[in-house]
Amino acid sequence: MSATYLAHAQNVTYSKDSSGNLIQEDSRGSIKIYRKDVWGNMVVEDESGRYIMTLTKDIFGNDVEEYGDGKKRIYEKDNFGDTIIKDEHGSTVATIKKDIFGSDIVTDAPGRKKVYKKDIFGRFVVEDENGRTIATRTKDIFGNDVEEYGDGRKRVFEKNIFGDTNVKDEHGTTVLTIKKDIFGNYTETDAQGKKRVYKKDIFGNTVVEDESGRTIATYKKDIFGNLVVEEY
Repeated sequence: MSATYLAHAQNVTYSKDSSGNLIQEDSRGSIKIYRKDVWGNMVVEDESGRYIMTLTKDIFGNDVEEYGDGKKRIYEKDNFGDTIIKDEHGSTVATIKKDIFGSDIVTDAPGRKKVYKKDIFGRFVVEDENGRTIATRTKDIFGNDVEEYGDGRKRVFEKNIFGDTNVKDEHGTTVLTIKKDIFGNYTETDAQGKKRVYKKDIFGNTVVEDESGRTIATYKKDIFGNLVVEEY
């Protein structure tokens, strides 16, 4: 049994393995496994079994995410039902609330906002604080995931007969091919033949290497699901 949800501009599918663990996979092929430890806490691992974080509750009943590098996120509810996200030092890093239309509004510490909602066509839309569309996620008539950006650009994610993903632009030109190597790492090859290999470190971050094996970047996700890039 599986179900598909839209989560911050990605299609996310949930299913269960033979042991009853929850399996989460997004449209880019990233997999997370949720299982219970001996204390009843939820432990999150990647597809290789590497630890990402532990989900638990504090003495006040708040949800807590604890990461391998000592970082922590605590989700507290205020008197209005909004969610206040705090770090390991107790500092507020974001607030999540719903507007009168049921859309989720995420405000980070500097005051930047993003609104996550569905339009009248059922498409998932992300807007900034000015109401400007940042991205729209939908499917084409063939069931492929399509990302449309505010500047007219588009990315279509198609699967070939080998299970690899061909990413095409708004003109139908293949700009990227995504496949797994024998170690389970994702390999991207662009139209010019350049390669990028994406590996997971012990904290669940994605380390990017070029074709020579040199680390060129590390991708981390912030609390909003956005990718934060550290380039070398």
